[in-house]
Amino acid sequence: MASLTIGLPVYNGAKTLARALDNMLAQTHTDFVAIISDNGSTDETPAICRAYAERDGRIRYIRQPENLVWNENFRAVLMLAESPYFMWMTHDDIWHPQYAERNISRLAADSGSVCSVSQISYFDADGNERLSTDTGALKGGVAQRLRDYFLRMDSCGRLYGVYRTNVLKKSFPAGLRVFGADWLIVGLTLLYGEHSEIKEVLLRREEQPAGHYFRRFGITDRFKPAPFEIFWPLRRMHRELRLHLSPDLWKAVQGPLRYLDLRMVALAIDYRVPVLRPILTPLRSAMASTLHRRWRLR
Repeated sequence: MASLTIGLPVYNGAKTLARALDNMLAQTHTDFVAIISDNGSTDETPAICRAYAERDGRIRYIRQPENLVWNENFRAVLMLAESPYFMWMTHDDIWHPQYAERNISRLAADSGSVCSVSQISYFDADGNERLSTDTGALKGGVAQRLRDYFLRMDSCGRLYGVYRTNVLKKSFPAGLRVFGADWLIVGLTLLYGEHSEIKEVLLRREEQPAGHYFRRFGITDRFKPAPFEIFWPLRRMHRELRLHLSPDLWKAVQGPLRYLDLRMVALAIDYRVPVLRPILTPLRSAMASTLHRRWRLR
């Protein structure tokens, strides 16, 4: 049995898929199997996947019979994993050759950690690049880990770190229909242990256009939100999270969750009512700075 499973859920990723697969095959950690789950692609994705599967016996290609909600496709590859370590990649990720090896080494050396992730940078089509603000180690007790996690939340790049497979499976409920499912899944892993960080950029990810996730909400992800939920996108995520936390933990994370909630409400309004953007942008910045400082110091 391989030590690592790499799960690659993909839909119409032909433009950059070969680059991602070449990055995967160039990893210095070679003891892996890769499971590609094609979510009913209509471009050249199937042909590319089959070609790579024929080229390398470590790659297994699956085509879903129907298009799944995105998180169910992520879950599909995870549940097929039998290795002690697991990681997701996407068709537009660019990995350093030692990305898997160094994260696995970190986990092997730290039994208290359930995830290891490097620093991550995001790049756009114009050549701009920025360092992600939401990686970083998450240490201490469970309440502290959860508070720190929600306070620094941005793009949830740590979803693409290396995890202990058994923990990740326990942290991924079936049938999720929530905006922020990735935030919920990663947050639940913190109930089982800490997150470690390698302080070096070993993963580069493509920046998504402004409003990308709000465009998906209720449309391509088929969440069918109630009308008021398009302006309160994290409502269902809160409800699901509460099911998994003790009363004490739920109480401990209320401040950071309110901070995150207000940020998402402001972003939703900004996206859906652009005429308010000149007013909301400075207000959102001031609010984020004030609330983040308040809860970080508690």
